Amino acid sequence: MKHRNRGQCLIFNNKTFDSCTRLNERRGTEADARDLAGAFRSLDFNVSIYENPSAKEITSTLDRGDQCPTLASKPKIFFIQACQGDRLDEGVAVRQSFDVTDAGHGYYRIPNYADFLIAYSTVPGYYSWRNTTQGSWFIQALTHVLGKHSQNMDVLTMMTIVNRLVAYDYESCVPNDPSFHQKKQIPCVTSMLTRLIYFIPKA
Repeated sequence: MKHRNRGQCLIFNNKTFDSCTRLNERRGTEADARDLAGAFRSLDFNVSIYENPSAKEITSTLDRGDQCPTLASKPKIFFIQACQGDRLDEGVAVRQSFDVTDAGHGYYRIPNYADFLIAYSTVPGYYSWRNTTQGSWFIQALTHVLGKHSQNMDVLTMMTIVNRLVAYDYESCVPNDPSFHQKKQIPCVTSMLTRLIYFIPKA
C-alpha cells in the first residue's frame, strides 16, 4: 500500500437493465457510485466507473486470476451490493443488557483464489435494502467506516464494523406495507486473504 500506484477501483453501476431481464430500475444507485468513488479516491486509488455495463462487459473486465500474473499475491477486494434472493429478514427481539515474510528469493506457488475478499451486502437467499435517495444500507455503512477508520484499522476489522452498523442501525420503514416493514439485513464477508490489509496514508 506504500506504492505510488496503490491500485485500481472499478465500480460497476447498474441502474437500468434490458427489458428481457424483468428487473426494475435501481433508484438510489447513483448515490452508491458517488460515495464509493469518493471513498476510494480519498484512499489514493485510481477509480473507474462503468455505467450500466452488460454482464459480458463485467465478466470480461474481471476475468483475471491466473490470466493476470501481476495480481498474484496482491489483494483483490469485491464489494457486491445486490439482492441474493427475495426472502426478508424479520430479525429477532433481544433484551438489552447493561451488564508474512517471503521465503527466500526464488519462486513459490500460491492458489489462484488466494488474497481475495468478497463482501456481499446480504446473505444468500435474502433481499438487500436500498434507499432511493441515500443509496443502499451496505454502501452507506461501508463508505462511512472507510472514511472514519481506514487509517488505523485493517480491512477485516472494518468489515466487522460495517456488519454491525447494517445489522443494528438500519431497519426498513414501510408502514403502509406490513410485509416489508421493520425488516433487517446482515452483510456476508468471505475472506481468502493471506495478510492483513491496511490503507495506510502515503507519505
